[in-house]
Amino acid sequence: MSSGGPSADDVSALVSTYLPAPGFFAGRLRERAETEGATAVSEALGPAPEPAETVWERYGAAPAARRVPV
Repeated sequence: MSSGGPSADDVSALVSTYLPAPGFFAGRLRERAETEGATAVSEALGPAPEPAETVWERYGAAPAARRVPV
């Protein structure tokens, strides 16, 4: 009995990576997604300023006693 919805063959899978840089893990993510049938996989975040800004803001908001020297 059909549900009337799209079949598994009609559905596209798009994978958006959250990884900050290309390399081993980004490569493994891409390989696994493509093996599982993903239609497209985004590149790593790379030099996007937003992730770095978020980390910097959170570091600045942390109490001084909990900060780790960088």
